[in-house]
Amino acid sequence: MAITPRSRHSSRKGREFGDVVENGFSREGRNETGSPLDQAVFTIIAAIAQRKRSLIAERVRAGLRRPRAECKRLGCRPLQVDPAMSRA
Repeated sequence: MAITPRSRHSSRKGREFGDVVENGFSREGRNETGSPLDQAVFTIIAAIAQRKRSLIAERVRAGLRRPRAECKRLGCRPLQVDPAMSRA
């Protein structure tokens, strides 16, 4: 992992304040959902992320369905290889 100015700042700040919880996550990566409100917010954000993921997958499938129905080729064209060059 490359150290960017932002991550360098975060690690410096973490050393200053010990195990500081920031944005709902501790430095060890555990989520801090101690209170019922934190748990509710975490659940809502997870539900929104899951919905967005399903919408993206649905759009991709719909986008691929049309070319397949029209028998169009998907992806890159096949590589044209000269048979004389492949024997060398």
